[in-house]
Amino acid sequence: MDDLLKRNAQGEEELEMNQVILSPTQLVMKRFARNKLAIMGLCVLLFMTLFCFLGPVISPLRYGETELFYIDPDTGEEIRMSEKDRLSTAILYTKGEMSVRHPLGTDKGGMDMLTRLMYGGRVSLLVGLCVVFVELLIGVTLGGIAGYYGGKIDMLIMRLVEIFYSVPFIPLMLILSSIMISLKISPQYKIYYIMFVMGVLYWASVARMIRGNILSLREMEYMQAAEAMGIRTSRKIFRHLIPNVMPIIIVMATMDLGAIILTESTMSFLGVGVAAPYASWGNMVQAVTDKTVMENYLNIWVPPGLCILLTVLAFNFVGDGLRDAFDPKMKR
Repeated sequence: MDDLLKRNAQGEEELEMNQVILSPTQLVMKRFARNKLAIMGLCVLLFMTLFCFLGPVISPLRYGETELFYIDPDTGEEIRMSEKDRLSTAILYTKGEMSVRHPLGTDKGGMDMLTRLMYGGRVSLLVGLCVVFVELLIGVTLGGIAGYYGGKIDMLIMRLVEIFYSVPFIPLMLILSSIMISLKISPQYKIYYIMFVMGVLYWASVARMIRGNILSLREMEYMQAAEAMGIRTSRKIFRHLIPNVMPIIIVMATMDLGAIILTESTMSFLGVGVAAPYASWGNMVQAVTDKTVMENYLNIWVPPGLCILLTVLAFNFVGDGLRDAFDPKMKR
C-alpha cells in the first residue's frame, strides 16, 4: 500500500513537472516551501531581524537610558533624585519589575531590558554574519585551491586545516581576552577582534568540505573542455568550480550562523566575548550567575535565553530545509 502511494505521488510530481517546466532555482524554492519546519524557521528569523534592527527605531527608549530611584531605608518610601539629599542615608534601587513603560522590566543598572534585548540581538546577529563571511572567504579560497591543484599544495593546506582543527577554541579565547584587557582595548574594538579571530579559527571545516567537492568536480567533462580551451586557472576555479559548490556553501553558512551565535553567547556568558557597556544575548544571560536574579527576576535572563534558543533552532531548520531542497537524495 505504501509503495502504491509513493508511486502515485511520484507520478503526480512527474506529471506536474511535465506540465510546467521549472528552472533549477524554482525547483529548489518549491522543495523548500514544502518543508514546514524550514518555513517556520524562516519566519522566526525574519521576526528576529525586524525585532533587532527595526525595534530600536520604534522604541521610545534609547540604549543606555536608566530608570533609577532612591528608597528611604526606614520607611521604604520612594524618593525622587532631587530630594534624596534630605536623608542622611539612602539606598539606590532600580525598577526591576515589569510595567507598561518597561514590558520586561529593567536590569540592576536601571536599563530597559526590552531595549537591551533588541540591541543585544543586533550585536549577536552581526557577529554571526561577519564571522561567517570571514570563514567563507578563507575556507572557500583555500579549499578551492587545495581541491583544484592537489599534490603538495593540497597536502600543505590540509595539514594547516588539521592544525586549526586541533586548536582549543575556548582556552585560546580566554588567553586573548586577558591580553586585550591588559592592553586596555575598548569594548568596541574588542568586538571586532573577536569576530576576526572566530572567523580565522572556523574556516577549516569549510575548506575541507569545499576541497572534497572540488576534487570530484575537476574530473567532470566540462572541466576537461575548459582545460582544452586554455582558460586560465583563476577563471576555472571561481567561474566554473565554485558556482557548482554554491549550494553547499549556502547550507554551511546557514548552519554555521546558528553555531556561531551559540558560541558567541557562550563566550559572552563566560566573560570573554562582548563586554559591557555593549549588550549581547550572551552577556545578558550572564545575570543568572546572581542567585537573587536567577530566583526572583526571570524577566532579566529568560528572554535572552529564549532568543538564543529560537534563533539557533531557526537557523538549523532553515539549513536542513536548504540542504534537502538542493539535494533531495540527502533527505532522511
